[in-house]
Amino acid sequence: MKAKRKGPLFVCSFSENAINILKCTPLPGERVLKVEAETLEGTADQDRRAASALVRAALSRLGFRNHPFVVSLAQRQAASRFLKIPATAPDEIERIISLQALGFLPFPAEELAVGYQVVAQDPGGYAHLVVAVASAENIAGYLEVLGGAGAKGAQVVVSSYGIACLFSFLRPSDTETTMVVSISSSEAEVAIVRNQRLIFSRSFAFSRLAPDWQDGFVDEIRKTQKLYLAETESSPLAKVVLLGSDRLLLEYADTITKGLGIPAETLAFEDRFSFAKDLESVSPASIAALLGLALAEIPATFVLLSSSRKEQLRLSRARANKIQTALLIIGILLVWLLSVYKALENKRSRLELLNREVAMLKEEAQPLEYLKKHLRLLELRTQRRPVVLEALFELYRIMPAHAHLTSFNFQDKGELVLRGQAKALSFVLMLVSELEKSSVFQDAQIKLKYATQRRISSGEAVDFEIACFGLAQD
Repeated sequence: MKAKRKGPLFVCSFSENAINILKCTPLPGERVLKVEAETLEGTADQDRRAASALVRAALSRLGFRNHPFVVSLAQRQAASRFLKIPATAPDEIERIISLQALGFLPFPAEELAVGYQVVAQDPGGYAHLVVAVASAENIAGYLEVLGGAGAKGAQVVVSSYGIACLFSFLRPSDTETTMVVSISSSEAEVAIVRNQRLIFSRSFAFSRLAPDWQDGFVDEIRKTQKLYLAETESSPLAKVVLLGSDRLLLEYADTITKGLGIPAETLAFEDRFSFAKDLESVSPASIAALLGLALAEIPATFVLLSSSRKEQLRLSRARANKIQTALLIIGILLVWLLSVYKALENKRSRLELLNREVAMLKEEAQPLEYLKKHLRLLELRTQRRPVVLEALFELYRIMPAHAHLTSFNFQDKGELVLRGQAKALSFVLMLVSELEKSSVFQDAQIKLKYATQRRISSGEAVDFEIACFGLAQD
């Protein structure tokens, strides 16, 4: 789960009375990150311009230069659920989650920011997901503060994912179902991890000053366990792990073991990081989620985005695919034109040489006149507009928006082979239909050789090959 990153990454969190900003720089060796920090008094809910000014000054002191930026959204500000839905295609998953999310928080769909991660897919066509839903207004406020400070394009991720990532980094071979707990002075954030994956999360408030606080703490852990089992119908907990090396954590672990009969232990992580002096007054446990996010490779689908922002990104990807297709065709065209130009130059040079030889040998070698006539015909033919160029321009005109070519191969006897990729099978069939209706391909036999669906990093894609037989040649 550790991200392969060379440069610094900035991570921040917004609480009721402070903004924590970490600069995490990769290090070689046992200590994996150099961690520098700025803690600012104030919140994003107050004067956002003033908050932006404070953040801008802090980022300047930390040497921020448009580095990647991640916001850790406190678990209490989000609703997290484990879902099993009858879909595996990204578009279908998005559609179903958008409907399901309306039941998580009392807001209309346009005011919700939703993120999800696919935990598993079963043979029956069901996807097992962890879904996080938060207020789009709150997230927009945080991004506005950061944007005003010059940190644009920040990703917002629920904090429990960072806790799960930190545990998976510290215990890379641990596949048991484990409740990982990060405790601050008045709150506990819980992430349940199995096979290096976050599968359930929640948070709860508590106070050690309350009478019988141990009973209240154990009750919350028990409640978390019951909610997890009811929602996921998965295997029971194997153990509880409390992040940090504080001596008080040993008391918490002992309380859990005695109260629930589940093995509980502490897991120190401070020695894996090089903390700057400005972190001496900050409890490492309070920034465990931030450190985990600095180590994580965050799935694009788990970033919290509003429906309007997702639509903007979808349109942006569609434009990028269209531009990619256009650039591919232009590149092929330029390479082809260059090869044609070189071929013409070579033939022209050869013709000039042959013409000189024919002039010298005309009186002695009449048969060379016949050769000259044929070479002249060849020269005229190379000046005509080839059918390949017509085909390229026609393909550029009729190519569907969600399909693009990866290979253009014009073979002997007028056979043209097209290979490419589309977002769905419907766009491949649309291309076949357009080819059959095209005047350029009217004399050709169009055949779809294959169309294979596969998963890629951004979702599903269909690889295809189309053959055009009997294309007219000049």
